[in-house]
This record gives sequence, C-alpha cells and structure tokens, in this order.
Amino acid sequence: MKYPNLDRLNLWFENLGNLIRFPGLSPDVGKRSKRRFRRAAWSGLTAVLSRMVWIITLLISVPLTVNYLGRERYGMWMTMSALIALLQFADLGIGYGLLNSVSEASGKDDVTSARKYISSGFYYLLAIAVMLGLGFVVIYPIIPWGVVYNVSSSEALAEAAPATGLFALLFLASIPLSVVSRVQQGYQEGYIDSLWQAVGRIAGLIFLLTVVWLRLGLPWLVLALAGSPIFAQSANFLTYFYIKKPSIKPSLTQFNQLAAGSVLRIGFLFFLLQLVIAVAFASDTVILAQIIGPEAVAVFTVAYQIFLFVPALIRVMLTPLWPAYGEATSRGDRQWAERTFNYSIRASLLVTGLVAVFLALFGSQLIAIWAGPAVVPPTILLIALGFNSIILNGWGDPVAMFLNGTGKVVFEVSWAIPMAIANVGLSIFLTRNFGISGVAWGTSISYFLLMVIPTTIYLRRVLVPASDSLKT
Repeated sequence: MKYPNLDRLNLWFENLGNLIRFPGLSPDVGKRSKRRFRRAAWSGLTAVLSRMVWIITLLISVPLTVNYLGRERYGMWMTMSALIALLQFADLGIGYGLLNSVSEASGKDDVTSARKYISSGFYYLLAIAVMLGLGFVVIYPIIPWGVVYNVSSSEALAEAAPATGLFALLFLASIPLSVVSRVQQGYQEGYIDSLWQAVGRIAGLIFLLTVVWLRLGLPWLVLALAGSPIFAQSANFLTYFYIKKPSIKPSLTQFNQLAAGSVLRIGFLFFLLQLVIAVAFASDTVILAQIIGPEAVAVFTVAYQIFLFVPALIRVMLTPLWPAYGEATSRGDRQWAERTFNYSIRASLLVTGLVAVFLALFGSQLIAIWAGPAVVPPTILLIALGFNSIILNGWGDPVAMFLNGTGKVVFEVSWAIPMAIANVGLSIFLTRNFGISGVAWGTSISYFLLMVIPTTIYLRRVLVPASDSLKT
C-alpha cells in the first residue's frame, strides 16, 4: 500500500540528506547515508512533536501545581525530582552502553550480537532495580523526609514520606523498562519511543487536571506526573518486543557473559559521566534548599524551565545523531559523522543564543504572566541562566552527541570530574555570597573553564586533525 504524502516526505528527507554527504562516495555508502539521515530526521521530527507535547503540558502544569501546592510544597516536589535525578546513574550506565552496542551491531548488520546485548543488558538492569528496591525498603522508615526537604508546614511534613516512596517505586520500575528506549535509539527507531512518550505526557496532564479538580494530595500528583510516562513506557516495551520485534526480545537464554561484559565496559564510562553530571547540575536545587530554602527552589526552577523550552527541542533533534554517529563510524563513514557534527553545532549555537538573549531581556514579564508574580526571578538570575543555556545547551548538547556516538567517553569523563567538583564548591560559595543566582553562575563558570575550553582544543587538535570540516 502506497502513502503518497509519506513518500514525498521521505524523498524530501533524502534530498536534504545530500547536503551532508560528501561527493565521490560509492553508491552503497551514499544509499546508507540517505537511509541514516532519513531515520535521524524521522526520529528528530517525532521527538520534537513529543517535546512540544511536553512543553504544552509543562505550560499548563507548572502554574497549576504552583498555585495548587504553594511555594513550599512545590519546592519540595522540585527538590524530590532533583534527588531522584541524582540516582539516574543507578543503572551503572548500562542503558547508554546498550545504545552504543546496539548501534555498532546495527552498523555491522549483526542481529545475533544485538540479541545478546539486549538480553544481557535487561537482566542486569532488572537485578539493579531489585537491589536498589531492597535497600530503599530498609532506609525508608529511618530517614526524616521532612528534614531532607527542609519543610515546616504540617501538610508538607505529612506528604513528604509517602510522596517520596511512590516516586522511588516509579523510578525503580523505569530502570529495566528503559531498555526498550535504548534499543529503539540504537536501531535509529527513536520515533517509536517519542510517540509513546507523547502518549504518556498527555495521559499525565489529564491525570493532573483530575488530581487538582478533586483536591488530592502530593502523592497523587506524583502518580500523575511521574507515573503516566512509566505506564506508557511499559506499553512500548510490550508492543515492541512481543509484537514488532519478538526475535530480539529479552530472554534469559540469550544472556551472554561476553556480551554483558562489553555492555558493562562501555556502560561504566557512561556511569561515571552520569554520576559527575548529576553531582554538577542536579545539586543546584539541593544547594538552594539548604542555604536559602524551598521558596528559592521554586523561583529558580520556574526561571530555569523557561530556558529549557527551545533547547529541549534542539536536544531531541540532536539525540538521533548519537546512534547515527555510532552506526556511521562502525561502517567507516567518518566523513558523514564529522560534517554532520559541524552543521549541528553551528545551528544549535545560533538558535540557543538568540533565545537566551531574548529570555534574559524579557523573561521576568513572561514568568509573571505564566506562573504569577510570586516566582518572578531577579534579572541577574535570568542573565546567568542565559549564559548557562548557551554553553550547556547550545554548545554542550551537539558536542556530547558526537563524542558519545564516536566512543570518546573517556575524554568526557576525564574533564567532567574536575568540572563537577569545581561546580559544587563554586555554587555553594556564590550562593552564600550573592544569593539565588549563585548556583547558575557556578555552573556556567566551571563548565566553560573545564569543559568548553579543553574540549574545543581536543576536537581541533586531537580528535579530527585531518578534517577541514571542524576548522572552518
């Protein structure tokens, strides 16, 4: 059955792909280049659509939750999210290791190895989730959760423990389920994952409206905003592995020590990278909560979120390039990877820079209209967040996709560790002396000095010394 509109869109993607393909390549390489670009384009397009759904739900949910919960309970919700974000490295990087392994196997058309990678990765992640769950059961009744969030109202104190427990349960369930997202990304089928994410976010918004209408508490809000995406991910897992591609579904009989060792070796590097990034960036709200209070967390996170809208769209468009770089490198198509990277970083810096300047100038007015006057940030915070967005999102995102996809994770880790240490120390110092904008300045300064400068030198002088595409 033919779909004329879809065929025309595929042809448009292929013609656009010719812009980032070197002339003189063999017909087979040219065909693979078009196919690679088309899949990346489809994944990027659906990811943007999914992210637009996220933006719409965020625009609706933030003022709803701020007004419904109040600044203290909303600050607790944001701090809770940050604490869970600190545990994102709990999978030991296996998910990202699996992504790289699957993309490499895809580049070699090796289905047998891919099946072993997938099964080994899934059962490792399942074991990790079970062990973390048992550990949480032990410490849950011991920790004074109200003290952790620095809250004082009776309502917030009563909700702190059950909301945290439910949030932790959902997070643990997401660990083994995340395999399906990584496999789809590795096969450059991220568009499937994006569509399911959109379904989860729409369901979460409907659930949130119900929670607010019925005046239910924070645990129900957690179930709405954090639980709905997990339910959608479960549906994605079942349909992909048991209906679309049952030949590669996780199976204990396909667990292989050699494949598992390969995934773990790659994953351990990503584990270190995730760990230091979590310490460097997710610690901002914790620092604010302890030094100033949860009200400062509410002001900071609302301001921070308006700077995420456009960069988030750019990031999801760039993410499909990660497995594309891996597959291209595996096939020996290095020129495609380098030239695509050159285009991506220029476009990302241009768009992110323009948006950051606009928000630094007019962000206060937009936040007053969007979330209300209670959370309008100082101008100095908006300026700091604008600079933060340019270097972390505009520059950092396309660079990370290229380094991750081409397997240069050792370099990333070697500089991310000192950057994270400097960021935490500098953020604490600046927050104590200059207030709420201190965490943003601490992140920007440490990232620029210890990531942007050394990575730029590395890319130009070491990684691709023979390529003119990165020197123009």
